Amino acid sequence: MKINTISDSVFVLSRVNYGETDRILTVLSAGHGKLSVIAKGVRAGKSKLAGGIELFAENKLVLLKGKGDLYIVTSSRMEKYFGDIAKDIDVSTYVYECLKMINKLVPVGSGDEYYEPLKNLLEALDKNKIPLAQIKIWFGLKVLRNLGSTPNFITSYKSQDLPRDGKFEYDFDKHCFFENPRGIYFADHIKILRHLDKTTKPIEIKGAVGDTTEQTSHLVHLLIREHVQ
Repeated sequence: MKINTISDSVFVLSRVNYGETDRILTVLSAGHGKLSVIAKGVRAGKSKLAGGIELFAENKLVLLKGKGDLYIVTSSRMEKYFGDIAKDIDVSTYVYECLKMINKLVPVGSGDEYYEPLKNLLEALDKNKIPLAQIKIWFGLKVLRNLGSTPNFITSYKSQDLPRDGKFEYDFDKHCFFENPRGIYFADHIKILRHLDKTTKPIEIKGAVGDTTEQTSHLVHLLIREHVQ
């Protein structure tokens, strides 16, 4: 029997005004992946739907199957609001970039594997206790893993174990580090990547130098950029 109604927790990836009072949203749901939904009358003065389709929040939606891939929001409830994110321009800008990236990477009907990493990301940024650069590295590595493009942090392209010290460069074609006396990366960069790649939630790496984490974050950004054009 075909199911026409679903109930799921979601994060809003994008919102577009439609008509006089409606709004079309793209959401990432926990159990159904990316969905396109319409909230009818939500921009009217006393809409009961408005409070449950917020950005920077985990929302619970009940959806009725409409035409094509579009679902109609029949009820909405905010489950958790990550309000501190909006108070920091750097943090909120980064979250917008992440939502846009997921929206671009994920086809409709798939992508539920991004739900928990996104939730853990918002929780960490809302608490604002971990350096932003370290959180960026952690989330970027989770995105790369979901894409099947996790870099090799263990061996060089010659399948040799990377030494515990020295200088390194990153080979973007072979997706690994290699020794180079003029390299811009050190063992500490690789240690950060190895450590954060293993954790299910963002954690702070005590003693990590700011310049080192910024450089590592930039490298992860470059690796993701290969997939998001």
